[in-house]
Amino acid sequence: TNLRIETENFPPIGKIIVSISGFKNGTDGKYWQYWINGEYAEIGASAYTPKPDDKIEWRFTKEKPQ
Repeated sequence: TNLRIETENFPPIGKIIVSISGFKNGTDGKYWQYWINGEYAEIGASAYTPKPDDKIEWRFTKEKPQ
């Protein structure tokens, strides 16, 4: 599958995903979030180095991280 990913740089957290395959942040109040091992990531995706057993999940949601 070919995914088209758009990013923006937000210092100091790093790059964030703003669009994946045309699903853009803000559409219907939804935003891309990424989670690491069930926890909301508090740094940009470009600043995190995955570990071998990490589960990385991308969510396009209106829900706020808790």
